[in-house]
Amino acid sequence: MVSTWRETEVACPQCGQVQHVRVLKGMHITRLPEQRAAILRGDLQRAQCAACGVGFRYEAQSIYTDFSRYEYVAVEPPQGGDWRALRAHHIGVFDRTFQMGPAVASDLAGGVCPRLVFGLGALREKLLCWDAGLDDRVLELCKASWCAREGVETSSTLLRLEAVLDGGHMMLAVLEPSVRVGDAGVFSLPKLKARAVIQKDQIEKLHRRQTTLIAEVPWLKEPWLVDLHDAHPDRG
Repeated sequence: MVSTWRETEVACPQCGQVQHVRVLKGMHITRLPEQRAAILRGDLQRAQCAACGVGFRYEAQSIYTDFSRYEYVAVEPPQGGDWRALRAHHIGVFDRTFQMGPAVASDLAGGVCPRLVFGLGALREKLLCWDAGLDDRVLELCKASWCAREGVETSSTLLRLEAVLDGGHMMLAVLEPSVRVGDAGVFSLPKLKARAVIQKDQIEKLHRRQTTLIAEVPWLKEPWLVDLHDAHPDRG
């Protein structure tokens, strides 16, 4: 698998000035560590209008792979529509590429836990989670626990892992979600509303009880899509 770049012209969502955005088509990161770093910084496909200064991000369907870490993530734009249909599509792509491919590909697939995410921010979250040695289902349970404690609806509140702090605590960002603005593929940057810290002992408690707790949030058991928000029943 080879990553390729393409230059995309888009109109600034605020003033209409044409901007050139460099888009990575197929994020096969094993040989592109600098692009993985850009995802973790939040820089990838992020642009700022030279005329008016407004910031935005270009989002598109892609596949992220890092075979040195056994990571395979199908990426769709935020609020990408029917997640069940998109999941079925990406399962088909995965099966054709790995399960039905050469023996070496099939062997590699056996060690991969594939995921589907909506937006580069969600991809960044997965990488941060896995880099810290955390189970992404436990991360989602932490979000559900915070929402229950704060009395907010999980279907309407976007939480993303912002950082793993010294001592193993999680910092979550409470965000106003990205929305499409202007040209296809152009999305607003998420706006920070608040931050929340989940203590390590709370994370460990949820990890020990995850089997019981996931039964209370059954859509977290969906294969591929492990996200409190995007697989929520209210998404349809």
